[in-house]
Amino acid sequence: KVNKIVSLADNLAMSLAATGSSTIGTIIDTALSSGDNTITIPTGAVAVLIIFPISMSATVKVRTSADTGGCSVTPQNSATFCLLPLPSTASTVILNASSAVTLTTEITFI
Repeated sequence: KVNKIVSLADNLAMSLAATGSSTIGTIIDTALSSGDNTITIPTGAVAVLIIFPISMSATVKVRTSADTGGCSVTPQNSATFCLLPLPSTASTVILNASSAVTLTTEITFI
């Protein structure tokens, strides 16, 4: 199983390296307001890594402008990060917080 995980991680890294552009490493540090927080996706980004504060008590629903679903990151699951592949049709990442997150959330575009 470890080999499969490494293999999948290597494939993702190679895929991102092959299709990414100068957006690699673009980082935004921000607090989150209650409700929708909209972040513009830099041109060429293929994924976004979102790192939430460890002491966060809010549930945050993560989605893009290209979908209405998304996934929820909840503190009860000890989830502190989310890696989201970005569809080419998306122009923004939307983080919907159930309450304000005053500590810094780091958003890194790849």
